[in-house]
Order: sequence, then structure tokens, then C-alpha cells
Amino acid sequence: MRQVKYSIVGSPFGEIGIVWVDNRKGTQIIHVCLPTSLKMIQHMRSTYPSALPDDVPVIRRVCRKMEDYLTGARIDFALDILDQSCLYAFQKEVLWAERRIPYGRISTYGRLAIKVGRPRAARAVGTALARNPFPIIIPCHRTVKADGTLGGYQGGIELKRALLELEGVQFNRSGTVVLEKVW
Repeated sequence: MRQVKYSIVGSPFGEIGIVWVDNRKGTQIIHVCLPTSLKMIQHMRSTYPSALPDDVPVIRRVCRKMEDYLTGARIDFALDILDQSCLYAFQKEVLWAERRIPYGRISTYGRLAIKVGRPRAARAVGTALARNPFPIIIPCHRTVKADGTLGGYQGGIELKRALLELEGVQFNRSGTVVLEKVW
């Protein structure tokens, strides 16, 4: 059985957990745990009860990049450090398309469905993004509903809005995204 390990990233939005394993491909991230209404550490420990805190250079670099991103830097995360074995085929297509949305831009669930060749699968796209095990690294916060409302997010709507604002996405007075920079 593989030993699950974790590191904690401090951020202006709360603690973020990076959960990883060492396997035949090297050190690979299996989950990014966002701050939620529950304490992130409690959530992470209930999901991965045998996880141990650890610190290795490759994860330290990811943590540093995440800290930089969360303070406003434009960061591109490498995908080779992600353990993709938990992703089903459609989800992988959606996440890879999501990753192509440029910093500071947004898409809609319907437009993303079109990008992956499934124009009638907006809800399935939403489900695939809701189950993204690598939020922030794969920026699922960049997709919103067609009317500009935010939709859901693992870390809560407030965090989704904060991440979009961090990237310079504009909101109108009613709190919806200004849909001028749709990808």
C-alpha cells in the first residue's frame, strides 16, 4: 500500500492541502484540498486518514507556485506531477480544455462542452469540473453559467469569486461575471 503524504499551503483565503504519493512515476499529487466551511485539515484527514505531513522539493516548488498564484502572479502549473489515474476519459478532456482557458478569462459550461465536442453536455461538464481533484492547478474556477452567475465550486462561491477577481475578471453590480472575456 502506498503512503499518502501532504503539505499545507497558506493563503489569503485559508489553508490549502496538497496530498500526494510516491509511485513508479515519482511524486504525484492526488488531491488539492481547498478551504471550505469545514476546516481544510479536518476534511483532508477524514478523506485521507493515514496521510502524513511531509516535505519534498518537488512538492515544495508546487506549494511556492501556488502561493505566488494566490498573491496575484500568473502561474502555469505542470501536469506531469498530477496522478491522472483517478480521472475518467470525459473528465480528463474537460479538465484539459479548462486548463487552456487563459488567466483572467472565463468560459461557460456550454462553451466548454462545445470545445470538447459535446455541445449538449453542459451539465456533464459541470459535473466533471465539480469533481476536479486538482483545483487551482487545473483552474476550474474559470467556468461560469451562461448567464454570468458563478455556478458551484469546491471551495465555495466566495472563493471562486475571489480567484476570478484575483485574475482581473470583472463583475457587474448584480454580482454576475461581465461576459466580455469569454473563451
